[in-house]
Amino acid sequence: MVIQHSFTPSMFREVHENVSIIALEKILDEIKRVGFIGIDPVACGCQLRCTHGLPCAHKIADYTT
Repeated sequence: MVIQHSFTPSMFREVHENVSIIALEKILDEIKRVGFIGIDPVACGCQLRCTHGLPCAHKIADYTT
């Protein structure tokens, strides 16, 4: 298995062997949105959670703060 460089931060340590690369890419995109969205669910829209069952930007902000 090859681990892409963008998935090596400690936040991916627990899931990188159990989640597809596509899911990790989507989560990484949401992590980038956290700076703009914060913990506001209205601004987030929760599309990733509703469509893919993955944590959206405002939930990731909750986990990291």
